[in-house]
Amino acid sequence: MRASTRRTARQAASSLSKHVVLVVMSVLLGFPLLWMVLTSLKTNPQSLAVPVVWWPHPFEWKNYPEFLAAVPFYRYFLNTLLYAAVTIVGVCISSSLVAYGFSRIRWRGRDVVFQVMVSTLLIPFFATLIPLFVMYKRFHMVGW
Repeated sequence: MRASTRRTARQAASSLSKHVVLVVMSVLLGFPLLWMVLTSLKTNPQSLAVPVVWWPHPFEWKNYPEFLAAVPFYRYFLNTLLYAAVTIVGVCISSSLVAYGFSRIRWRGRDVVFQVMVSTLLIPFFATLIPLFVMYKRFHMVGW
């Protein structure tokens, strides 16, 4: 009975330490979002002040309607939504076709081609950014 008590205490300590790490990481990862929202509610001098103004006083709620009036936000949102939808559909269709070809069809050199394809995942996105832009420009998908 004593061994089970120790095991339970050890499990509780392990669970507590995992939760503490998760809470600390959540706060660290949530801080930029909080900072962005708080900065959007500051006046211009407050947002550029040195030393930093951590809490806006007073809250400038009018910043949001002014932004929406100054920028065609809904058009930008629609462009992003359309771009994301086309990309998602294209990736899903092409990925499923390629996956079917690799999983069901046996052909000479299949393993080598698969290894080359998987190794392209190691190429950083920034190395493919300009060729990707050129491709979208040729498809007339830039500046809609």
